[in-house]
Amino acid sequence: MECAAFVRIYTKIKKKRFNSTILVRKNCGESTNRNLTYLESPNYPNFYPEKIDEDDLITLNEDDEDYESNSREDIDLGQFEVDDDDEKEPRDDDLGDLACIFWVDKVSKEIQQIRIDFIDFELIGPSQNGDCFQEKFVVSGQNINNIPIICGYNSGQHYYIDVNALKGPLQFSILSTSSNPKRYKMLITQLSTNCNNNNNCLQSYDSISGVIQSFNYESSQLMRSQPQYMNNLNYAICIKKLPGFCSITYQIDQNDEFDLINNNEDEKIESSSCENDYIVLSNTRICNEGFTTSITDNNPGPIVINVRSDEEYTGRGFKINFNQNKC
Repeated sequence: MECAAFVRIYTKIKKKRFNSTILVRKNCGESTNRNLTYLESPNYPNFYPEKIDEDDLITLNEDDEDYESNSREDIDLGQFEVDDDDEKEPRDDDLGDLACIFWVDKVSKEIQQIRIDFIDFELIGPSQNGDCFQEKFVVSGQNINNIPIICGYNSGQHYYIDVNALKGPLQFSILSTSSNPKRYKMLITQLSTNCNNNNNCLQSYDSISGVIQSFNYESSQLMRSQPQYMNNLNYAICIKKLPGFCSITYQIDQNDEFDLINNNEDEKIESSSCENDYIVLSNTRICNEGFTTSITDNNPGPIVINVRSDEEYTGRGFKINFNQNKC
């Protein structure tokens, strides 16, 4: 499927005007090699497991002995054994509610990217230090482009995963340390063209106006996670500059919080002094409480917005409106 075709189909899906018989639905332990697939949690749209023992619930403390890093180099999946080189055949690992693993095989060798749309995604959020300890979503098997480990509430977010060099299956894992109630529904789309012009962008937008925001920025329905971004993030957001438009303006709504933690005590920083957590707009690092006035990017494009966070404390994150300006 090409990018333009995906846009048309996804618009119809959101408006519930798409022939859903083309879509297949898959669950834990299953694989797919279709252009369009829904990956759903067991018994969706209900939360699973339906009944939980209060003794199984974990209250995470940042001083916990089992505290672990969110870095891909340091991550220890323990009994889950997520190994890029393992055979990805559906299997029963008797892990119950602790692990849900899907495999996606490319429809053909022409597939360049796989897009994940998090239609409904609600896990326990990160610890105060920003680590996804109790529950996490892990992607493995892709190209060398960095795919962050996320948790919390991420409905409405999306990924683009580069898979042109991928020969085996792509693996998606929802991993838990206890049987807390959770649910998720993801739309997986296989694309035969690269939708962000080979810029290794995790997220991409091609609209005149829109909103970019950090993962787990919004509040969840069950209040199972507090709005807070994750640590060890290193990804890029693309905005495609449309024909007839020469610049992009960024603004923060007065009701939206901007909070990217930096060791510098200045309330607002718009300079290279942002060394810890920051977002790059118009070649300028932005951190702490963000910017008070609008920022306009006049670069010819492509527009690539870098997002970084270190291994220490995290905050609410960012929610930024963008608007393309005509020439």
